[in-house]
Amino acid sequence: MTWFRVDDGFGEHRKVDALGSETPHALCVWLLCGNASARALTDGVVTEAMLARSCSALSQTMRRKAVAALVRVGLWEAHPEGWAFKDWLDHQPSRDVVVAEREKARERQRKHR
Repeated sequence: MTWFRVDDGFGEHRKVDALGSETPHALCVWLLCGNASARALTDGVVTEAMLARSCSALSQTMRRKAVAALVRVGLWEAHPEGWAFKDWLDHQPSRDVVVAEREKARERQRKHR
């Protein structure tokens, strides 16, 4: 299991404050795509398909406005595959770290058995 880490001061961050009228939808997109990225080990990359799947309760227009707001305030940035969380690896473990930890856990369990 992976965890999507969110700082307890995130809600008061200046970038969140700058989202303006898009705050509810943008935070929904940010949270659901962060969770999906952590689960899928994409190192913070969000594809169009991930966005649509993770945020299917929002219309395409709402998703587009939310993404534009996230990019505008610097929480996300453009990426060749879609978008990426800004500074993902400063706050989340990389795919390589998670895979290595899982392998160590499997090896511990194998030895225990």
